[in-house]
Amino acid sequence: MTIFKWLDGLGRSRHNRRVDYLAEALGWRRVPGLWRRGDFLLAAVAGVVVWGALWVGMGESPGRGGGWEPWSYLHLVAVTPLLEELAFRGALTGWVRGHSWGRSRVVGISRANLLVTALFVAGHLLYHPPLWAVSVVFPSLVFGHLRDRTHSVIPAILMHMWYNAGYFALVGVG
Repeated sequence: MTIFKWLDGLGRSRHNRRVDYLAEALGWRRVPGLWRRGDFLLAAVAGVVVWGALWVGMGESPGRGGGWEPWSYLHLVAVTPLLEELAFRGALTGWVRGHSWGRSRVVGISRANLLVTALFVAGHLLYHPPLWAVSVVFPSLVFGHLRDRTHSVIPAILMHMWYNAGYFALVGVG
């Protein structure tokens, strides 16, 4: 520990140091200029393109998949992405990236991202039909890419919320 870290910690309570440690372990870091990052903006536009394709493919009006239950929609758009991303892209990715093999890349994708994506799909298999669960592969790789490039879970959370908002606006919440 350097003298500067020690001095910085003098005025901080034990509680604040624990919160800082937890935030670091989950990858909870600010990303200055996030809204100007090309990969983040491209991921946001990709969501809109996929929603358009879904809307055209559905052949009916948006929201055809069910009624509108505001609390269910809020849960699916805010709570679920937050918890899933903290667990998968936050804690799990952070742990895997702590090992050299997790930081190495296969066809340009970190092994941490590939492993966490496989576990993310497996988690969706527990509650969804196989085709629906497999459909989260690409979004999961996008979220992992954002986590890898920014070293923060915040962009992955925001993009997950964005994707869910559009998807559930189209198919409805029943």
